Amino acid sequence: MVRDRIDKKAVQHALAEVISDDDEVISIYSGIWSFSHRLGLPANTVPAKLKEWIEEFVGSERTLVFPTYTWSFVRTRSYDPANTPSEVGVLSQATINQHGYDRTLQPIYSYTLRGPASAFGRQLPCSTSWGADGIMGWLRNVDARVCVLGVPWTSCAYIHAVEEATRVPYRYFKAFVGTLTENGENRRSCSETMYVRSLHVPPTFDYTPVTRTIRRAATHRKSKNSMIPLESARAKDIFNSVSEILTGNCYAFIQNVGEVQSWVELGKAGEMDGASRGGGDAL
Repeated sequence: MVRDRIDKKAVQHALAEVISDDDEVISIYSGIWSFSHRLGLPANTVPAKLKEWIEEFVGSERTLVFPTYTWSFVRTRSYDPANTPSEVGVLSQATINQHGYDRTLQPIYSYTLRGPASAFGRQLPCSTSWGADGIMGWLRNVDARVCVLGVPWTSCAYIHAVEEATRVPYRYFKAFVGTLTENGENRRSCSETMYVRSLHVPPTFDYTPVTRTIRRAATHRKSKNSMIPLESARAKDIFNSVSEILTGNCYAFIQNVGEVQSWVELGKAGEMDGASRGGGDAL
């Protein structure tokens, strides 16, 4: 390997440093732009090649999960599992409509799954985006290995599962309704209920405390290869670590606490009146 290059062997070695043999479900949040140039491959081939290396490492006996979120559904109100692009990175995009992958039917917080549980996601009730009966709840139940590749822990949306579970006061439930499209045809209506922030008094978020607490978790792992920014921890450890922060201070991730608390104390300024209609774009 050229000194400043990363090859297949290096990538799979880094994966082995953060993923244990007994990790049966692996979820990967990614942003590969920070290191993809070191692979020495044509840019348009990098996502597929990296996906191939990860799949080879994980094997066919374990389940691989990628977030393929599409926040634009709030605006477009249309979702096609086979064609709506992922808005969370080119690596996750490379899994959409690919052999062996099933994409869930949540129009905003969708996932692709490959492996023994590949079709499982479509069977979950998914009452809310981050709730106990959806993918995030399932990841916690099976104590999945959650990885961040090329992105910080603050970019890991799994954190929101804890915000919903602890019912942080600066959010409320809101339904977004649209159309599910398959093979170019509108099949039926679809909807997703999110635990959203305020549009009128937007919180200024700072999730940096999450990084420190996750890195103290017993199951935290980090690759020693500085050219491959890769860390992991088990889902239950992440959930418990973030829960401890919010239990101690439910506004721990909010910088403009005074403004947000006033909004909460005033009954959330009437925003919840239109929550079931899903107007606006409060994410």
